Amino acid sequence: AKMYEELLLLPNVSLALDPEWRLGPDQTHLNQIGTVTAAEVNTVIDWLSTLVRDNGLPQKMLIVHQFRDTMIQNRQDLKQVPELQLVIQMDGEGGAGGEATKDATWNKLTAGTEDAHWKWGWKNFFDEDEPGPPPPENVIRKVPTPVFVSYQ
Repeated sequence: AKMYEELLLLPNVSLALDPEWRLGPDQTHLNQIGTVTAAEVNTVIDWLSTLVRDNGLPQKMLIVHQFRDTMIQNRQDLKQVPELQLVIQMDGEGGAGGEATKDATWNKLTAGTEDAHWKWGWKNFFDEDEPGPPPPENVIRKVPTPVFVSYQ
């Protein structure tokens, strides 16, 4: 994250972390899925919130991608600070099972988070969601309602 400090000083630039890609030296993408601990994310939260506060910047979004329970360890321990809005973006694919598969992942990850301080995001894939990304009207009806939707 610190490598992007110059960009993060811009008021309209936020940050996303993707634990999927955080692999050990003997691991390979698509064979293993990376993880991050809440303590590690909290280190980024502390650094980024200080950057925002010390530079008089507007609140930034910090997105953390997740499509498996194990990707964010101790998720309930993620910090809440006024300088950042934490968004956990469910980025699972709607492969062979289509939207139903993706909805199952959404329901599993969001279960029991009604009182969580973070918000939820949803990722659509043009080439991984079958038969294509869910229509916007389906996405906006998700519970909880996503505050951030991306297309990849």
